[in-house]
Amino acid sequence: MHTKHGTRQVLGVMLYCSLTALAACLTAGTPADAIRGLLAILRSPAQLTTDAFLIGGLSGAFLNAGLAGLCCTGVMALFMAAVCVGLLLAGFMMNGRSFRGYGRLFFCSGYRSDFTRTLGMPLTLIHTGIFGLLATLYYYLIGAPMNGPTLGSIICLLAIAPCGAHLLNVLPIMAGYGLASVLFHFQLSTQSIVVGFSFACALCQIAGHFGALCGVAAGFLHACLVTTVVGIHGGFCLYNGGFTSGICAILMVPVLETFFMPMDRLHLIPRRLKLPARQAHAERREHHRDP
Repeated sequence: MHTKHGTRQVLGVMLYCSLTALAACLTAGTPADAIRGLLAILRSPAQLTTDAFLIGGLSGAFLNAGLAGLCCTGVMALFMAAVCVGLLLAGFMMNGRSFRGYGRLFFCSGYRSDFTRTLGMPLTLIHTGIFGLLATLYYYLIGAPMNGPTLGSIICLLAIAPCGAHLLNVLPIMAGYGLASVLFHFQLSTQSIVVGFSFACALCQIAGHFGALCGVAAGFLHACLVTTVVGIHGGFCLYNGGFTSGICAILMVPVLETFFMPMDRLHLIPRRLKLPARQAHAERREHHRDP
């Protein structure tokens, strides 16, 4: 209770500061000056020593500070929903005001996929918007704290959406996290688990390439390791969730390639390789690895 009360106080202070910055933006210059200044700031390299007041002027700097503050308060879910709806509408308009062809995406395993090439940019934007809305809805339903790390997690999911991630091959990863939370009694809304899940979705290609049950195992393994791997690097690796995904892939993919047959479409149960086929498959892998 004390933690929730303290969080509300912090968010209240941040909301007050953000609204104050937006009010200062209106008094420091015209709206046109503020928008031009904001665009100049967004186009800048944004290094740690960047002076936003020098680049965008007084009104542009205040507008940038106010919007950034709002993104880190309770309106973050609405902000992300607005971004995702914008992507969805942009793709819908570019696709001739239709969702034609979107269903083909779910037949893809996600392995070595680039939806911008196979489906085109309009359908990719539609998919990214829908995927982001579903991710935002998931974090909202489990009660995840809507703060900076959670926003970064949703943006991470938006980034992998064009690279093969979709609802059907991410659901097994989610099921693996749910199974781990039941067995080991942790909350899915814990901040470390929220961030870890977003990076665990990088393992969705395992679910699509070897079967949904393998994806559940990958999600389960990632959920068990993501909070303990940090002890290996002592917190110096900020990409802890992705680092854990790499460890899971190193442990699982060689075993799966040895005993199971890769598939081009998502299936529930992996197909076991027969011994002659397994040997031929191993020889083909060695042949492809040779320069």
